[in-house]
Amino acid sequence: TATSYTVFFWLIVLIFSVIFFSREYTDSTIKIAIASGQSRIKFFVAKYIVISITSIFLYFSFIMIAFIIECAKFNIPIQLFPMLKIAGLIMGAFIGITLMLCVIFKHTAIVVGAMSLFTFSGPLIYMMTWDNMSTQSWRVLTYLKINPMYYWMNTCSYNMINNTTLQLFHKKISYRTF
Repeated sequence: TATSYTVFFWLIVLIFSVIFFSREYTDSTIKIAIASGQSRIKFFVAKYIVISITSIFLYFSFIMIAFIIECAKFNIPIQLFPMLKIAGLIMGAFIGITLMLCVIFKHTAIVVGAMSLFTFSGPLIYMMTWDNMSTQSWRVLTYLKINPMYYWMNTCSYNMINNTTLQLFHKKISYRTF
């Protein structure tokens, strides 16, 4: 329930990420950083880390009270670490995809439009295919599994204890256990 309150938080993260990252191109300050000897990879990684940490901090500030209240209401133990781990992975992937599109297109409107369509089409397809997920084509399943909202919807349905993590790292875990 607490994570469901944040359905539009993705738009805030998307706009914050694109504006914060694209500002370097519009103000041409990326040329100064590159000319001073900074590598582009270090520059992009630093931007990614700052955007991710800020977004995750704001997100957890936003939902923490609702999460604690809901856990207390349903008499569920408060498990912050799994929620932090999953939200960090999902939000990290979302921000990574956004910044990759910023580098490729270098146009704010295209990136915001494409990521909005990609992000919000995920829940629609997920809800349409949820009851017969095992019979879906590999294309639909691949699209869902690369969309961060697939994992977010599993988290919002209290499917976050180990199941989402297992889905993310299925092959890695299955090789280690056998």
